[in-house]
Amino acid sequence: MDASIGGSFSGMVSFGGDLAVENPFNFTVSGSAADSMIIDNGDFGYSTSGAAWNREVRTWGDDTQYFQRDQDVLLGGDLPGTNTATWTFENLGAGTYQVASHWLNHSGYASNAQITIAGIEGGPITVSLDQRFYPQGFSADGSIWQELGNFQVAAGNTLTVTISDDGANGNLAADAMRLELIPPGLTAPEIDVAAGATALTSGVSSIDLGTAFFGETLSQTFTITNTGTNTLNLGAITLPGSGEYTVSSPLGTTTLFAGQSTTFEISFNSTGAAGVVAGPVSIATNDSDENPFTFNITAEMTDVVLIDNGDVGYSSTGSWNTLFYDARYFESDAQRLNLGQSGTATWDFTNLTAGTYTVSATWLNDPLRATNAEYNVAGVGPVVVNQRVAPNDFAADGFNWEILTAAVVVAPGGSITVTLSDNGPANGAINADAIRIQRVGALMAAAGVSSTAAPSITQSDLDSVVDAALSYWETAGLSDAQLELLGSVNFVLTDLPDAMLGGASGTTVLIDVNAAGYGWFVDGTPLDSSEFTLLDGSLLAGSGSDAFGQMDLLTVVMHELGHTLGLEDLDSDGTLMSESLDVSERRLPSADEIDDFFSGIAGGDNPLLD
Repeated sequence: MDASIGGSFSGMVSFGGDLAVENPFNFTVSGSAADSMIIDNGDFGYSTSGAAWNREVRTWGDDTQYFQRDQDVLLGGDLPGTNTATWTFENLGAGTYQVASHWLNHSGYASNAQITIAGIEGGPITVSLDQRFYPQGFSADGSIWQELGNFQVAAGNTLTVTISDDGANGNLAADAMRLELIPPGLTAPEIDVAAGATALTSGVSSIDLGTAFFGETLSQTFTITNTGTNTLNLGAITLPGSGEYTVSSPLGTTTLFAGQSTTFEISFNSTGAAGVVAGPVSIATNDSDENPFTFNITAEMTDVVLIDNGDVGYSSTGSWNTLFYDARYFESDAQRLNLGQSGTATWDFTNLTAGTYTVSATWLNDPLRATNAEYNVAGVGPVVVNQRVAPNDFAADGFNWEILTAAVVVAPGGSITVTLSDNGPANGAINADAIRIQRVGALMAAAGVSSTAAPSITQSDLDSVVDAALSYWETAGLSDAQLELLGSVNFVLTDLPDAMLGGASGTTVLIDVNAAGYGWFVDGTPLDSSEFTLLDGSLLAGSGSDAFGQMDLLTVVMHELGHTLGLEDLDSDGTLMSESLDVSERRLPSADEIDDFFSGIAGGDNPLLD
């Protein structure tokens, strides 16, 4: 008899012969197959190794708390050497089996008893039991059992269950192990997913990876476990976003037998526009009611770092007074150095990604403040501000800020150090509050810094070109929300470092005062581009043009507005979002769209083609 399920079986055996009677000869055979089996301590199939296990036997009223009235106990917790008790189930039929344990608990028993199930598909699995408590599973065969899991076994294999004292923090109990075959028609895979120790529910759960600085990586490891009774097959993992999320460590396996687990890792890294990137993660499975398994993931990239007085990275020397509980200060506190006193305040920004950063300060203005407070940005030089006047370049994080300068971090892991001191000496009290740095997408002069220094332009010059740039973008077919975003951008003229022409920080755009020394071409008629000639798809100014030898302010303004819309710098030359710009050159959003821009703005006539 070879039965795939438990139960009683019988049948007629019949064979013919040459007898006149009893032809055919018939007889009945019957038998039964159990779908469960138990090995108790002391039974055939049970063995111990290492240190001696003590057998406890009970014959009085509560003896049923032991299976078959006895239990082995290993005293002393984690003893020298390898000390085990093993239950061996031999020559099993192919199928999925539930493995369960029974023991009588005691407060002196281990809370971390390690039990390893071997001889199963996918390799051994170790589970932990708290033997200080009585089993909390199901009732069968006159005892209460704790399920250890469901495991698949190949035909003819031997399944072993072993309890070991390795790392045990108390005594160990070895009583009975129970094996039960799950009927083949009732087996099915079941996917469980956890982020660290947090169990996820398909279609419901959300995981927040937190906030990363520009170029910084956030990662989360996920564990998939097959808690079902048949093989779980895993397929593709689909991620949200536009490349910010990656499966940085792939699935260890795409086939999970019952009870088996595997892991994968999702990482977030963004070098695009600052903000939140969120959406569903989808895992293809053969779980009938969780295909795919989905959960939401969220992460935020910021290009801003703030250090307030009192934060890590801030230090001061000298006779500073600390001011508390005043909401007019950033995070309700600041430090003040009174007139005639000496000291320095320093903000150290470390482990930064390479790039260009705006450096801004906030302070509470007061008539007694210094008009010559000196901030010194390492590698850039001193910047003198009037702290009797409130910062007014832009508003962010609930406060107004003054842009001090821009600083360049050459290599990954670099730093920016800002120091405020009474050098001068200061002609009033100086206030040390928060410093804010923000990484900007820098547009550079292609040939580097000019050997001469052209005159600076005015804010009025800049504003006139900004209006034209907004008209170009409007013609490009932007939505009302995008146009509203561009209209909220604040343009600030400042002395940018090296060959930097401009940079975008959120809704603040920085423009160098004199285009890295080349001078700006401020177009009085920016909507016709008559100073430029269309050559091979590029707009170039000849030697007789007013734009010749200068940087085109309209191009730089449109480039930085492109960053505000979420466009990234491109390595290729000749496009609006290229990383550098030559003198005498104008760029529009796309060379192929030049005619469309002019036809929309200049009443259908392209003056370049007249």
